[in-house]
Amino acid sequence: MNELDKLLIKVNRQFETCFETIKVAGKELKFLQIANMKEYIEKVTESNKIELPYWAKIWEGSIVLAYLISKRELHNGECLEIGAGIGVAGLFAAAFGYEVTITDIDEYALLFARISAIKNGLDVNIKRVDFTKDNLNHKYDIILASEVLYKEDTYVPLINFFKAHLKEDGLIYLAKNRKIKAEGFFNELERDFSFSKKEIGLRSGENKYIIPVYEIWLKRRNSD
Repeated sequence: MNELDKLLIKVNRQFETCFETIKVAGKELKFLQIANMKEYIEKVTESNKIELPYWAKIWEGSIVLAYLISKRELHNGECLEIGAGIGVAGLFAAAFGYEVTITDIDEYALLFARISAIKNGLDVNIKRVDFTKDNLNHKYDIILASEVLYKEDTYVPLINFFKAHLKEDGLIYLAKNRKIKAEGFFNELERDFSFSKKEIGLRSGENKYIIPVYEIWLKRRNSD
């Protein structure tokens, strides 16, 4: 029995799963998903558990980040995805040629990401990291973050994490829900970073989404 089969047996003890295909810039990857998400959430709710499996959702912002990575002129360097969930953006970055580290705090999210990496034949580093308190003691060319601004008390720790892990000439791609203003985050961010914003449209079936995306870089990058 190979590693993929062993991991699938482990995860299928907890979830009913399937693989979903996502295509970005001509590349197709398969991602492990909870097959009966609606029923699973109802079951979790009925059991009075507080934590819902938000990590398992394929967020539109992560697909947009994958698209932006695909459009970069050079597909190399070290890339870190934080709050990755199942690692959509990070795995596409690996498929486009980056050396990728995928991180999250949820062990099942990391397990799903590992299974998807193996399924797609991608070599990535997957580890548990809490960006509000952990330090990897390493700096990256690119940091990817989607849907990480939903808790105000994480804003300052997140910015500190960015400062500790972004190379001087590095770039952060951050996508968020339009409903989340996160004014406190951006006000604090301006102390040490510059940033620009764009809105990117994404169509999924009959639905169309507009995703705000920020490119963020250290201010000292331009201090010559």
